[in-house]
Amino acid sequence: MVATDILLYTKSYPDLVKTLLQVFSFKTKESPPVPFIMGWHRTVREQGRDVSLEFFEQCRNAGLDVETVGPKIYKIQVKYNT
Repeated sequence: MVATDILLYTKSYPDLVKTLLQVFSFKTKESPPVPFIMGWHRTVREQGRDVSLEFFEQCRNAGLDVETVGPKIYKIQVKYNT
């Protein structure tokens, strides 16, 4: 999956995280879920702070792995126990 500009809707971050968790729950024994790749180049400021970063923290708190794979490019996936 690929997404951009979805983080403009700061009030919907919890619902977006829930949706990602549901999408990642659909997997087969043969293959794990495909990671979610997100490009995010904007800054969403509320009361002087960048609230868009809170989305990634909410993902981590929900048990997802968030990795920066390039300048403002993020890979979100289910954490795997190794």
